[in-house]
Amino acid sequence: MLNCNNLLILIIILGLLLLFKKTCKMTGGANENTIVKELETMIKNKDLTDNQKLEKLKSDKVKLEDDVKKKTNIYNNLLTNLSSTDDEIEMAELDLEDTKNKLMLTEINVNLKDSLINKSKNKQMSKNELLEFYVKLNETKQYNLQLIILMSKIRKLRKNTLISPTDNFFKTELMTSLDKTLDFAKINYTKTNDLYKLVIATSNTTINNYKSDVSNSKNIAKEFKENLKSIKERYENKEKLNKEIKEKLSAKKEPEVTKIVENEEVSLFDNLSSLFQSF
Repeated sequence: MLNCNNLLILIIILGLLLLFKKTCKMTGGANENTIVKELETMIKNKDLTDNQKLEKLKSDKVKLEDDVKKKTNIYNNLLTNLSSTDDEIEMAELDLEDTKNKLMLTEINVNLKDSLINKSKNKQMSKNELLEFYVKLNETKQYNLQLIILMSKIRKLRKNTLISPTDNFFKTELMTSLDKTLDFAKINYTKTNDLYKLVIATSNTTINNYKSDVSNSKNIAKEFKENLKSIKERYENKEKLNKEIKEKLSAKKEPEVTKIVENEEVSLFDNLSSLFQSF
């Protein structure tokens, strides 16, 4: 029989093993891309049936159609109002574009859910490949459009940093959004490239007809990925330069500052500071 000390050690070891297993499980879940999970959640039934979920998606589509009409009216009114500023018009245009993209995403979600239902109900083996392709096609369209929505968000944040250059909140949000969007752009390219490989590998003539369109989508997805990478690098270099300028400004010696004040001259660092604040 086990004595008390051995029993206590055994209990501690079992507890540590359970904790380690739970930690590994939580870590694995954290590595999953949150945007991908959001897209999957958009078409999940939850407590609804397939048809109920499809009807809900169609209802969401109608609501977004109304939103597009409202945003269009706002944009047109700002255009015709002489007192409207360029910033107001541009932000209204970005809002309208964003709402249109969300509407298109909802339309794709309707098609995706419909294709999933058709695939699940199919009883003919000869249709399996085509129905599976339609599911993958609509999933890829969903990813493509979600990337466009994320890039539209970056444009808005970029505009806000120009309007409020001293507001660090928008700068932080911009860099965070760039990181997330670039990560998703890589996933989107892989998704689109996989679909392209499927199209060129099959002998199904109906699927082959999509070769040109899918090839174009693959190339665009690659361009988006590369452009986002360049934009991120450019912003990081800009922030590095700004930091260096700040450090040089704070490193100026007191006698030199006094001399400049007495001579009422503007130093090179003062010019650089003004340039930095205007970014």
